Amino acid sequence: MLINHNYRLGTKIYELFFNVHSLCSHFISIDGDFHLEAV
Repeated sequence: MLINHNYRLGTKIYELFFNVHSLCSHFISIDGDFHLEAV
């Protein structure tokens, strides 16, 4: 039971990390496009 709980917690942390990484990549992409348009 405890192992299953830890596995779920690890999965949630992984999903959170993946979502944050995707969000950061998205904003970096927008920022890069913005600079290209500015030039």
